[in-house]
Amino acid sequence: MFYGCVGAFPIFLEIHAKQGDLVALSEWTVGEPLWMHNLGYHPDALERLGLPMPNQGSQRAPLITPIASETNYNRRIRRRMSLAFTADVPAGEEYRYKETIAINELLYDRASPITTGGDNGLRSERVAGTVYPTVKLRGLADNVVLWPNFVDRYLKIKSVRFLRVEAADELTLSYSFLTIGYSERFSGKAIIWQEALAPEPERRTHVNFENGQWVFRDGSNKIYDVH
Repeated sequence: MFYGCVGAFPIFLEIHAKQGDLVALSEWTVGEPLWMHNLGYHPDALERLGLPMPNQGSQRAPLITPIASETNYNRRIRRRMSLAFTADVPAGEEYRYKETIAINELLYDRASPITTGGDNGLRSERVAGTVYPTVKLRGLADNVVLWPNFVDRYLKIKSVRFLRVEAADELTLSYSFLTIGYSERFSGKAIIWQEALAPEPERRTHVNFENGQWVFRDGSNKIYDVH
């Protein structure tokens, strides 16, 4: 499977980045619409993550109650699936992933083809992957899991940023990164790195979880993003 995230920083939490690690952070674009399973957006799952209900105009809003006349039985199943995909599995208890593996086997291996055509631009009869809230970022971003054949057909690499993890503390949720290589040019499977980079302060990022928000600062300690 191809694992990614809607957002760059959650990747470092997902891979448990440590001081001294070197990470190649790639950015991809999707060439056309794809069917995706959206799991983990039941109100009970979002509440467990400490998230408020999304505003009516947000992208997540249609995922909260996706079926207008949903039966109680279906609602219970959707809740169980959502709680499974938003469970924080600690080290040593990886056996708990068996539940999500079983769910995916049902959703993909035993799923019927989807009717294509219409105005949505979807051409594939199969679901390309799964989207679910990232637990490590307390649900503030979404993880994406795709089947490799869909990646080969529909995804195109846009950039690669090579970073050194200068500091990482999972307890205090404090991180620092330095970009040591960057590329937007590719030749076949080769990455053509830029010869010149910006001054070091402009290539450094500090991230901290402060007062319930993620705060991003540059190398001069200037805040440039909060969410």
